[in-house]
Amino acid sequence: ALVGDRLGRRISRPLRDAEAVTRQIAAGDLSAQVPLPDHAYPELASLAQSINTMTDTLARSKGMERHFLLSVSHDLRTPLTSIRGFAEAIAEGAAPDNARAAEVISSEARRLERLVQDLLDLARFDARRFELHLRPIDVAEVVADSGEGFRPAAEDMGWRLELAPGPPGVITANADPDRLAQVVANLVENALKYARSRVTIEARSTPEG
Repeated sequence: ALVGDRLGRRISRPLRDAEAVTRQIAAGDLSAQVPLPDHAYPELASLAQSINTMTDTLARSKGMERHFLLSVSHDLRTPLTSIRGFAEAIAEGAAPDNARAAEVISSEARRLERLVQDLLDLARFDARRFELHLRPIDVAEVVADSGEGFRPAAEDMGWRLELAPGPPGVITANADPDRLAQVVANLVENALKYARSRVTIEARSTPEG
């Protein structure tokens, strides 16, 4: 009887611990871990290890999705700001070139559509990262369009925005124009935060290409 009682406790205690942890996981606590008792039966130790591995995987997956959503949310704000700024300038008659302002609005709207598609892919669990659609592009054109989108914001802040991307067709690359525009937008946004009087946007090639 004593031996049976001891064996029963040795088996039932790890199972109760595993059950308690799985309830915590089901409630959303992904930091819960099943304790690994000393001298546990191999089957029980394997069960505890499997539950802990599953919890770690779920926590990493949740962290990746959160990081993805934060990245997309940040990138959504930039084209929306550009679209609103140029739309207001056109409505008030303050845009120096309505045709150019319309081009920027159209370009930012397409990029916004691409970002929304990223969110839809994530919702369907089809993607955990941004996709790249590579094709030959004119880097100067992408840089000019992306930088121009910040002109209303720069003027509101009292800064002068200077664009010097170079002549068309000089700098080419096999790249994704939307993703390159996101990179440029993040750089310009950071520059505007710390600028004193002006922000200059240039595009140059290096000997390494």
